[in-house]
Amino acid sequence: MMKERQVFQTSSPGRWQRFKWSMRVAIAIIVVMLITVVIAIVKVYNPTVGDLGGKSDHMRAILNPQKDLLLRQLKPITPIKELKGLLRNSKHPLQNIRYVHRADSLHQNVLPIRAAFYVAWDAQSYSSLRNNIGKLNMVLPEWLFLDPDGDSLKSEIDSRALNIIKSSGVQALPMLTNFIGNDFDGTVVHRIINNPQKSQKLIGDIITVLTQNKFQGINIDFEELQENTDENLVRFMKSLYEQLHAKGFWVTQDISPFNSDYNLAELNKYNDYLFIMAYDEHNSDSDPGDISSKQWVDRILQNALEDVPPQKLVLCIAGYGYDWNNSGKGKDITYQEALSIASESDAKPKYDKGSTNLSYGYYDDDDSQHYVFFTDAVTNFNSLRQAANADLAGVSLWRLGSEDSRVWRFYNHAMSDSGIAKFSIQQLATVPATNNIDYEGEGDILDVAGTPKPGIIQITPAADNSAIVDETYLKLPSTFVVHKYGHADKKLVLSFDDGPDENYTPRILDILSREHVPAAFFMLGMNAEANIPIVKRVYQEGHEIGSHTFTHPNMGTSKN
Repeated sequence: MMKERQVFQTSSPGRWQRFKWSMRVAIAIIVVMLITVVIAIVKVYNPTVGDLGGKSDHMRAILNPQKDLLLRQLKPITPIKELKGLLRNSKHPLQNIRYVHRADSLHQNVLPIRAAFYVAWDAQSYSSLRNNIGKLNMVLPEWLFLDPDGDSLKSEIDSRALNIIKSSGVQALPMLTNFIGNDFDGTVVHRIINNPQKSQKLIGDIITVLTQNKFQGINIDFEELQENTDENLVRFMKSLYEQLHAKGFWVTQDISPFNSDYNLAELNKYNDYLFIMAYDEHNSDSDPGDISSKQWVDRILQNALEDVPPQKLVLCIAGYGYDWNNSGKGKDITYQEALSIASESDAKPKYDKGSTNLSYGYYDDDDSQHYVFFTDAVTNFNSLRQAANADLAGVSLWRLGSEDSRVWRFYNHAMSDSGIAKFSIQQLATVPATNNIDYEGEGDILDVAGTPKPGIIQITPAADNSAIVDETYLKLPSTFVVHKYGHADKKLVLSFDDGPDENYTPRILDILSREHVPAAFFMLGMNAEANIPIVKRVYQEGHEIGSHTFTHPNMGTSKN
């Protein structure tokens, strides 16, 4: 007699095998999904399109010569006593700093300081910071200002940039500047450094900001001073240095060359680094001329090194230019603007072998003559070689967003004789088309006047490959060029966004019609599609129609 089988019982193993394989496949899918989610969280990168808007933390660590530690370790700051030990035990301590590109953690280069100034008022500065943070080991953001109303500190920290800097591990020493409005204000500095109470209040505020934001130090940028003696500034820097060092913070200062306001021998005692600003050889108030000629930089270094040891001197290099017209007043321009103007005016930039700067002339639409001088990556390359040959602490670029993008091909490269032997200078001969945007003019109405095109540049290196002796722009590179216009003082424009709405837009149109007022309607594609009659009415009644895309995604986090 046969035994009764259970309902789901079978003598065949097929069902069990199918069940096991189904579970294995399901588990594998879950594991792959989890890995994908983790990678997405860790690696997520949100590019931001340029805003329509118109000079830090110390390096994270100084290497212990006995240990193979990376510059970007988690330790927030090297104690001052450790730094002093390094300075005592090494002739050139900065040669022991390890710099590692995040994208290539296995490849290590021994490099000195590679810093750059960041400004919040230029969208291109943010884009450059975001795209090139991996080439830097120090950022000096223009975030702290002197407030002339209260002779105090005013903080304007850009949270977007701060997040990028902190997440990347690069150090940020915020700049404290007396640039107020459109110029440097020496009077507010005078009131503070000549008043012990105000000086102490400012130092206390600096410590508070550095502590709250976990910065590693400060960059002091006091220019156009109005002092009868240099003793007041020295006294302030001494007090700042002593109090910040007591709390583990670093102190750096920007120095104008050949300027009696700065007693380099004394200021050297009360700064971890002095940033010598080797630019503005000619500026907006001077006659047209080189921005930063090689001969001028040589004289700057010769003068500064008489009072400052090379391991404490950082060379600030120029990544911008000026456009002078017949009025004699120069307008500062970015590298991208210099090339855009040259292209529109059919001018050809000429490289000067002596100065290593570039220039050209043109006539504008009003038949006014202009002279343009600017620097590019070749200028910067030769400047980095000057810094390396002088055994300086490093270099700092003024500024992010205005530079020739080719500079990033060598900026984190060792520029010593042995280091440069491994670099192919011909990498600088081509400029690929990019999606960067060059905004020109003022106003809320935009006109795309140029599109990206690659550039070709003939590069002539020295016989020993130690420098670049000449370059010729064979084909000018270009980016998106957007003309902004429509700026009008004391005028308002009514704008109604993200419609049309079947309930509200008709009522708005009734009011506008009754009052004879024109307006702008920035519509969503999906709403316009659902309300075609209203769109027609907006058009027929003479209003402006703009697009807010079809679904209005967050363009700041969109990759497309």
